[in-house]
Amino acid sequence: MKKYTNVSVQPDDFENQRVLVIGKGNSAFETADNLIDTAATIHVCSPNPISMAWKTKYVGHLRAVNNNFLDTYQLKSQNLILNAHINNIKQNEHGKFIVNVSYTHANGEVEDLEYDRIIACTGFRFDDSIFDNSCKPNLTINNRFPDQTSAWESTNVKDLFFAGILMHMRDFKENQSGFIHGFRYNIKALHQIFERRFHHKAWQHQNLELIPQTFTDVILKRVNQSSALWQQTGFLCDVIFVSEDQQQGKYYQEVPQDYLFDSDLGKHNHYYTITLEFGHEYLDAFPDPFAIERVHKDDIHNAEQSPSLHPIIRRYYQGKLVAEHHIIEDIASEWKEEVHIQPLLKFMTEQLNDSQGIGTHLLAAGLLTSEQLEVALAEQELETSARLGDVIQKRGWVQKRTIQFLLHQVNNTLVDNPELSACAQLGANLVEAGLVTSTQVDEALLEQQISNKRLGEILVNHGWVTPQTVEYMMKHLSQANVTVQPEVAVLN
Repeated sequence: MKKYTNVSVQPDDFENQRVLVIGKGNSAFETADNLIDTAATIHVCSPNPISMAWKTKYVGHLRAVNNNFLDTYQLKSQNLILNAHINNIKQNEHGKFIVNVSYTHANGEVEDLEYDRIIACTGFRFDDSIFDNSCKPNLTINNRFPDQTSAWESTNVKDLFFAGILMHMRDFKENQSGFIHGFRYNIKALHQIFERRFHHKAWQHQNLELIPQTFTDVILKRVNQSSALWQQTGFLCDVIFVSEDQQQGKYYQEVPQDYLFDSDLGKHNHYYTITLEFGHEYLDAFPDPFAIERVHKDDIHNAEQSPSLHPIIRRYYQGKLVAEHHIIEDIASEWKEEVHIQPLLKFMTEQLNDSQGIGTHLLAAGLLTSEQLEVALAEQELETSARLGDVIQKRGWVQKRTIQFLLHQVNNTLVDNPELSACAQLGANLVEAGLVTSTQVDEALLEQQISNKRLGEILVNHGWVTPQTVEYMMKHLSQANVTVQPEVAVLN
């Protein structure tokens, strides 16, 4: 048995021989294609079925340039593709290889097959022999890659980073980091990560005025020009951070999404990611990738059903998704028409005018989970006239009274009566929001006089509210410049 890297490439060397090729990647089929005219029989074998690149959108899967072999299997029965585990390989007295296989799609059938030659096309494994035991990185994915964080740093050896094809560990068989046209952008991002970590420099960015039209123009310019977003679909993203004072935005380019959410960057209260992504959910619904029912180019209300590459803008609060907008796919992959511009402008206007949207507030207060919010946003997309608060209330996740309280009170601070102490105001706000009853607050205040505990702590101990809800209320009280007494300070 030989590896494809050192086997003969001369087809005549395999004349009238039975050949087993182990593996189903491009190298396996390139090898098999090369032997079609001379070998007697060729079997291509691995446990899993073939994945076609034009179906999965992953260039490491089988490409059309290497799939001539499929015709000799499906049309001529000259050669075979086996979905099977290889249990063992023996060589008999005649020099033939006897291969015992267990088929994965034939009800457990086991068979011995005979071959003259075996060629292994099973890819590479990371050679960690150059590392001393004191700094040997952990390996992952069948020991093919060093295990890495979202910053491409070894998970067990501090300050040991990896670049190039090894970066593919983070998006294995999903994106293009295993190839030069993908990892070249990762290396640019790694440089920015180094600048932040070791030189305390901000990620290079562009300052933006907090104007919906400005955001819209910059986003559309990037999705129409960026090669990084195009090559690293859904893996690299642009990010717009809105400042805490709601005065400006900062536009970061080509940030790895998993690094964004793992780092302090993802803890911001108000930011947007911009990606180019395929609609895999809709692609997977059609077995034939050449016969897909596509959304009408003007059907902006169903833009999220676009199967082809298209821009997606998502708004986050501390890493939690609160809003999402799809720009409908375009046959030329150019998003320059009014059907692309106006819906995005409307979305950005709504989001920037509602800098503290109801979804964000409910997440911050611990009254809604990010999973529930995703479901509500999806329902809102289907019912374009529905308000997010109404969808959430109909689901029974949050009372209408609570939603109305947050909508009406929060942006103008939670203080209705500045003469009340912060302690009394906390109780009053919780009652008005329908989160506790006045009887419960009275009981907690009486207990406070005896125990000297914080009011919020007492309410939490009784299970009437969560620590996150109390912290949220107290945060907005403090923003209203109310003097917060120590006994009702934010819970740690």
